[in-house]
Amino acid sequence: MKSIRRFIFAFLLMMWGMNGSAFDYEGISYDVLSKSNKTACVARQTATDQIVGDVVVPSKVKDGGTVYTVTEISGWAFSSCKKMTSIAIPATVQRIGYSAFWGCSGLKTVNVEDLAAWCSVKQEGGSEGNPLSLAHCLLLNGEKIKELVIPEGVTAIGNDAFHDVYTLTSVVIPSTVTQIGSEAFAGCSEMRSLTMASGVKVIGVNAFAGCRNLTEVTVPEGTERLENGAFYSCGNLAAIHLPQSLLSVGNYAFKGCNSLTAIIIPDQVTEFGGSVFYECEKLTSVRLSDNITEIGDWAFTRCYKLKDINIPKNNLQRIGDYAFLGCSKIEEMAFPSSLTEISNSALIGCTGLRSVSVEKGNPKYLCEDGVLFDHDKTTLLLFPAKSDMTHYDIPATVTTIVPAAFTGSQLKSITLPPMLTEIGNSAFSGLVQLEHITIPSSVTSIGSSALRGCKSLKEVDVPEGVQSIGTAAFAENPLLVRAHLPEGLTRIEGWTFDGCTSLSEVNVPEGVNYIGMAAFRNCSSLPAFQIPQGVTIIDDYAFLGCQTLTELTIPDKVENVGWDAFSGCSRLEKVTIGHAVKALEGGTFFRCDNIREVRSYIEEPFDVIDYEYAPGEMVLYGRCFPEAVTSEATLYIPKGTKEKYLAKSGWRDFVNISDVVQTTGVKEANRDVTKAVQYYSIDGKRISTPQRGLNIIRTSDGKTKKVVVK
Repeated sequence: MKSIRRFIFAFLLMMWGMNGSAFDYEGISYDVLSKSNKTACVARQTATDQIVGDVVVPSKVKDGGTVYTVTEISGWAFSSCKKMTSIAIPATVQRIGYSAFWGCSGLKTVNVEDLAAWCSVKQEGGSEGNPLSLAHCLLLNGEKIKELVIPEGVTAIGNDAFHDVYTLTSVVIPSTVTQIGSEAFAGCSEMRSLTMASGVKVIGVNAFAGCRNLTEVTVPEGTERLENGAFYSCGNLAAIHLPQSLLSVGNYAFKGCNSLTAIIIPDQVTEFGGSVFYECEKLTSVRLSDNITEIGDWAFTRCYKLKDINIPKNNLQRIGDYAFLGCSKIEEMAFPSSLTEISNSALIGCTGLRSVSVEKGNPKYLCEDGVLFDHDKTTLLLFPAKSDMTHYDIPATVTTIVPAAFTGSQLKSITLPPMLTEIGNSAFSGLVQLEHITIPSSVTSIGSSALRGCKSLKEVDVPEGVQSIGTAAFAENPLLVRAHLPEGLTRIEGWTFDGCTSLSEVNVPEGVNYIGMAAFRNCSSLPAFQIPQGVTIIDDYAFLGCQTLTELTIPDKVENVGWDAFSGCSRLEKVTIGHAVKALEGGTFFRCDNIREVRSYIEEPFDVIDYEYAPGEMVLYGRCFPEAVTSEATLYIPKGTKEKYLAKSGWRDFVNISDVVQTTGVKEANRDVTKAVQYYSIDGKRISTPQRGLNIIRTSDGKTKKVVVK
């Protein structure tokens, strides 16, 4: 929005000038700004191909008998002057307008005659107007500047003043400077030395961002504010010394400083923003001011080596979203009595924690046996992953388990409380020793990845009250054999059982209308699967790699079958396709070479999509129906539709086509196709074949019934 306003403002100024007194002087067009003050600006150049080579903007220009002082370079003034190789700017210029040098791709150097004057130029278009951002090379009266010394007497270095000057190797800032403007030295990637004398009060937004070769910086005494991104992405900055005078550290001030290992935030600091040390991957030690009131969102995200940190104890009120995400080396945290808000996501990934404590008198939080709760013990926020406990009984008062609360813990068993209603995202993910969990009937919501990566888990029963199960809720559980889903479920989200290679028993409720992306991918032990009649979408990769499936029926309401939906179902022999299907995406039955019967109820066939893809070096052609299928299988189609099928790609590849199918629909045709898939004795033990007496049989539609065998 600000950029739009600047553009409109610059355009109006340009038009005002054009309607005023315009003139040319020594090959450059100018507009009169003020006849009384005798000032002029460089106007937009219309003959851009005439602006060639070294261009000099003089301090004085003449129109007739009147001499004007050049004080501005207007917006778009030299835009698209691609043949200009250098520009000389006089000390009289006070403003450079929006996009003044846009598109000057041939610009190599910028020559200024007075550094003090240049420091005060108003760069209205930011880096888009500053010629240095294109030329990357600064000359002072014709001499290339590598070691920049700001003159004594300069009180402020303007926004973008030296933005992207790649030739600078060192900068010295005198005591007279009180403010360093936004992006003043941003992108000075070859700067290796920075000296700031006492006097600087404010270091502006992104002032030294991207100065990637700085290795050590001392911020002088007297500095009070580091604005947002002050040293953002200074990748080689290994040490920074902050003054006792500092009051505020802005958002992402040191984000991406990947070489920083330790830092002390002085005691006067009360404001500490978000993302301050985001992705400071080598940071091991931080001493925070005890007077900080908030640790902002993402403050220490992905500080994977951070181990030694104190939590401010005087006035801390809030720890923000994802504040310590991925800080897996921190072992202890002690929260003060002043703390009133810990974001539910603040401690995700703190898998090295051994203990957590809350100071007595805190009105919002408490700890019990090292486990963090809200004060009423209705919400469990964190179970320390490195706790010595192998079994834990969650207190009966708990109704909510927040995201990632137990992630990575060593628990082998856990008892959930009877009043629990919500299991958050990743709440139990990565509990590799967890063998069994009973979800109480009070639960209504299970979050994404809630039990993902529980590599010892063998079965899961989801109670009837659960209305939603998030993506990948039970994914990557290689020993999971059985899963029971509630009848009220309407969606099986993406990746729900992805990688559950031992899964052989799962019911899919009749109310389900959507089977998500990779929902059952690589469930290579799944012997039979009846897709509910209400399903309308089977998403990409839904059953990819289900190698033990032998029969498949796509119900009548399904309209779209996604990419590679059944690819790699290598034992699939018979496929029935409902009449509503409007698209079989690329590779639907790729690598299903054993299919010998395809029964299609589609009366208006469509072109089948094939595709090419390249895993590694080898390029393969992902046909919907492999050649082994089209040459060996029989395609059964509705009576009278053979000509239509022969006119469509994919279908016409079948050598054997028989138009004998009655158009009664899949549901009617498969009314009695359910079959027994698992057998159990009366005491619940799994058996290979029915025994005499009472047996429990689970059928392919997910239902169970009792049968007497004589």
